Amino acid sequence: MWYAEHDIDLRLGATVAAVDPIAHEVTFAGGSRLDYAKLLLTTGRVLAGMNVNVLADLLGHPGRAC
Repeated sequence: MWYAEHDIDLRLGATVAAVDPIAHEVTFAGGSRLDYAKLLLTTGRVLAGMNVNVLADLLGHPGRAC
């Protein structure tokens, strides 16, 4: 999977209770913790009619940034 190949820990549907930017640590609603080097939090939802294949195409595009 693309995320694992790029050392990205993808946590879909996870609920974050706290972020400690000094300690670089995320605490999840269940109490578990995760240290991070870089953190990207995204909120929102999948938009109706969104073409999921577009995301797959962008991830495989040779001109992508990462």
